[in-house]
Amino acid sequence: MNATAASKLLKLIEEPPAKTLFLMVSENSEQILSTILSRTQLIKIPKIDNESMRNALCDRLGLSPEKAGDIAHLANGNYFEAQNLISSTEEDNDNFDQFTQFMRLSYQRKIIEIINWVDEISRIGREKQKSFLAYSLRLIRENFMLNIKNKDLVYLTKKELEFSENFSQFINQENIYQIYEALNRAHSDIEMNAYNKIVFLDLALKIIKLIKK
Repeated sequence: MNATAASKLLKLIEEPPAKTLFLMVSENSEQILSTILSRTQLIKIPKIDNESMRNALCDRLGLSPEKAGDIAHLANGNYFEAQNLISSTEEDNDNFDQFTQFMRLSYQRKIIEIINWVDEISRIGREKQKSFLAYSLRLIRENFMLNIKNKDLVYLTKKELEFSENFSQFINQENIYQIYEALNRAHSDIEMNAYNKIVFLDLALKIIKLIKK
């Protein structure tokens, strides 16, 4: 907001028309100018609790209690995020299958199978490849939170958690930054139209070295 607009808004708040009530909504109140913030009454709206979110998803959108519970946990109190998660569930299922296969093959050092995996993922299209890499970044982060026993900050579905309870022991302080960097670099390379087979083969070789038995 420029100075002129801020000045006009401030004057309007100080001298509102008769019987006027302003409701201003912001997700980042710390970014509001202090001269404006000081003339308002700040009311913080808490996140929607998981039980209320789950019930709403069941009643309004017809989700099963189990699926609604997973979505509510991942949404972390944000109903709009819950709706976005529902629409991306099928893609996340595919990403989960790709991720678990990739990590198991990397852990077992199955080079031939890894090359076959690279061939397979190279055919799914760049948008889906970027989605997979973004999903992988999220799961690596959640597994690290599990590893350091910070379960309050873990946001996983039941299926993801079942896999991660064993896998998280391999994501630790010694490799988390390197794994994150490798995935993030692969995502950037795919976004810049790099040759996908080379990108994923390079990523796989790095992960093989970083995921230690």
